[in-house]
Amino acid sequence: MLNNLQHNIFPAKRNEKPLELYLFFNPLNEKSWDLEQLVRKLKLTYGNYFKLRYVLNVGSCISCEQKENDTTIFYAIKAAELQGHRLGTEFIQRLFDSYYIGQKNIYDKNILSDIANESGLDVSEFQLDLTSSITEKAFLCDQSIATEMDVRQSPCLVFFNRYHDEEGLKIDGLHALDIYQHIFCELLKSEPKLKEDLTIEECMEFLRFSTCTDIANILNLTEKKVTCELKKLSLQSKVKQTLTQQGVLWKKN
Repeated sequence: MLNNLQHNIFPAKRNEKPLELYLFFNPLNEKSWDLEQLVRKLKLTYGNYFKLRYVLNVGSCISCEQKENDTTIFYAIKAAELQGHRLGTEFIQRLFDSYYIGQKNIYDKNILSDIANESGLDVSEFQLDLTSSITEKAFLCDQSIATEMDVRQSPCLVFFNRYHDEEGLKIDGLHALDIYQHIFCELLKSEPKLKEDLTIEECMEFLRFSTCTDIANILNLTEKKVTCELKKLSLQSKVKQTLTQQGVLWKKN
């Protein structure tokens, strides 16, 4: 599929990002969380090259008899996004982490309100928007986008060249990080220049949760060096170790 891509030279416009990524996800699908974690890694190293948009895609989940609680989770995401892209993204990431790492009951509206508060949202406004018609329309709009782009499963990433009227490149499912890195090289026609001088603390700011191995691979450091630095950050109460179903992870405080 990549061999059929047309290679184009993007306009060299400062502060503009040549690619736009649509991440189609279902918060109740663990692979969606896995891909969202992977996209955080891509943003850490390739963030200068793309803008990211989250799109709810629950498809057949909603077409059948869906629990009211599940629907509330979907509406909660759209309610958060009504307060702006940055806060909406913060809410989505914290929701994923609360569910899959913290093992919290995100069906509980009190938990959702806590996550909204931690994300910096206006909680009163968030609670009102949970049942508003605007939120419902925003949710249905996401489903329409998925239909228009022929996205039939979650998770899915769709890549667009923002400066050329081309069909998007759709990648269904979850793949290894190097596959997505290769796609970036193909779309940009060259090896992207990665962000330089990233610190371990900056990595944790982006990733929130990570293993020593992942950080070592991203920064091209030894695991011993990463472990040593994380322990220093732990003494400063900036990170801490936590035991999860995924194993022992380092968590940003």
